[in-house]
Amino acid sequence: MKIKNYVKRIVIGGGALLVVVFIVLNCSGLIFPLRDARGDLEQRLMAQFGKGVPAGAKVIKGARVAERDWSEFYWVEMTPADVGTWAAALEAASKEKIEDGSPTTQFVAGREPEWYQPQKLPDLKVLKMDRFWMFYSPTSGRVFFYCFTD
Repeated sequence: MKIKNYVKRIVIGGGALLVVVFIVLNCSGLIFPLRDARGDLEQRLMAQFGKGVPAGAKVIKGARVAERDWSEFYWVEMTPADVGTWAAALEAASKEKIEDGSPTTQFVAGREPEWYQPQKLPDLKVLKMDRFWMFYSPTSGRVFFYCFTD
């Protein structure tokens, strides 16, 4: 009888713990770094556009915001010459309407990592494609991506 009650407590406690972990990982608004930021960005871009991260590009950081509708942020560095080429390739491969945003556009819909600062890019250019916003500087070689769900 005691073993049965003990097992019941473990099962109920484990279930409650799983609910708490689920809420923290998916609804808390906390910002979690991505372990394989390059791989994650590569996978998302390939699925959406059929184009990946250029070989010479370096994905500096990536983060996911734990919300019901997820948001991911990426910081990419590359040679300034490659930035425009990559932006044009993604724009050409986009399945939905492309909108050139103005530098005064809203940068994100919710929380963002402190390193994510596209508004500080010199000569800021903005492309809004499908569920990706690409903020880039053709003169500095720095690119920020904001990926989200509807």
